[in-house]
Amino acid sequence: ADAQLKLARSLRHSGDLAATLGDLKAAQAAYDESLGLLRGLQQQDQLDPQTHRDLVASLDRLGDAAMARDDLQTAKVAYQKSLEIGQSLLLLDPEDGRTMHSVGVGLLKTGDVTMAEGDVKGAREAYQQSLGLFRRLQARAPQSPAAREDVAYLLRRLGSAAMAAGDVQAAHDAYKESLALARGLLAQSPGDLGATQNVTFALNFVGDAALVAGDLNA
Repeated sequence: ADAQLKLARSLRHSGDLAATLGDLKAAQAAYDESLGLLRGLQQQDQLDPQTHRDLVASLDRLGDAAMARDDLQTAKVAYQKSLEIGQSLLLLDPEDGRTMHSVGVGLLKTGDVTMAEGDVKGAREAYQQSLGLFRRLQARAPQSPAAREDVAYLLRRLGSAAMAAGDVQAAHDAYKESLALARGLLAQSPGDLGATQNVTFALNFVGDAALVAGDLNA
């Protein structure tokens, strides 16, 4: 079992490398083989949390590779399976931070593929659920830059979905909260390129929403 798990992880890393190099076909083949090994382990021990976590990681990678090829159906199936596994783990331990984060990411990815399919309402629901989990994690570690970045990013995704739905006020509110978080992160790390870019992105989003709303002073 240990050898199979190591091989599955090695294949996932090979898939990551292939995806980085732009060889999405090879990446998907590696992820598929990794999933096959992990599913065999899952059948041997249905309750092993680590095997489930590895399954989630490989399914997410498979979904990402499919999204990069505009294969929305394959991506959606992979993300849904990943999310189901993550949610089952969360039921076993509702306060586990790592699992909570994993489910939050799964909901985010589900929202992205749902949005790409044109289902704005479904995307907003997925983003909202994801945001709820990331807010819980932020409440546990208010000073954690990573936790605040997760919330800020989800707010931008939620704002974009709201804009697509024509709910300009909700979009503006989400963007402004995201901007406040981004500014706080920049104040914590002045001069940081990533933090500076996030403030710039957030300002652009707020400006776009204000423009649509006709508020030129926002």
